[in-house]
Amino acid sequence: MHQPYLKSNLVALATKVLATAFAGIALALTVDALIGVPAANAAQPPKNIIIMFADGAAPTQWDFGRYSSRVLRGQPFVTTDIVFQQGTLGMLSTHPSNGYVTDSAAAGSAMSTGHKVNNGAVAVTPDGKPVATVMELAKARGRRIGLVTTEWVMAEAVTLLKARGAVDHALALGEAIQAGRLGYLVESTAERRRRAWDLFVRDRDRRVGWVDCASFALMEELGLGQFFGFDEDFVRAGFTAYR
Repeated sequence: MHQPYLKSNLVALATKVLATAFAGIALALTVDALIGVPAANAAQPPKNIIIMFADGAAPTQWDFGRYSSRVLRGQPFVTTDIVFQQGTLGMLSTHPSNGYVTDSAAAGSAMSTGHKVNNGAVAVTPDGKPVATVMELAKARGRRIGLVTTEWVMAEAVTLLKARGAVDHALALGEAIQAGRLGYLVESTAERRRRAWDLFVRDRDRRVGWVDCASFALMEELGLGQFFGFDEDFVRAGFTAYR
């Protein structure tokens, strides 16, 4: 197995699983001035770029989210009402080079490399050549990249993969995260667990999970006031959506 294939495989797996497996948990890949900015904006380059991978998300799904949020909750939908309107919106074709219906490998490769690959291949073109991901290109240019997550989110991710029969992927993802190859893993402490539990007890009448409460506690500890995601519970907890 080519080393670029392995690295791209782990990156694609981590971003796809962690960013899409849990409703309301948004995992950001932070790239410090990823590739560069147009000359017109060169004076004020972005400090960070956040990349979100949403599995199975087409315009229909986004519109349904907006509709259900407004009608059922009476609240705006962060993605369509803030991110899409105030950010930069583009479209990406993710079909494979050898078919019409794509799988996760080919779709992830299209998003992370800009190249079409066959279904079942990760960052390897149909002629067998490995291609670099945008994260690898950024790293080669001296940019800081990394995945920031907690061990609680990691636990949910590897458990879900194993439950669905992807044992090898669960092990590979867990090893990569713990070894620091995918970014920074925030460790659990007695104080953090106690604070998360206190929030969980406080919100006993709300449908808020313990992992969300742990995220709330960690954000408060680190002084983070903004989140990037789709869970309105973060807004109700006093945090503001990233704009």
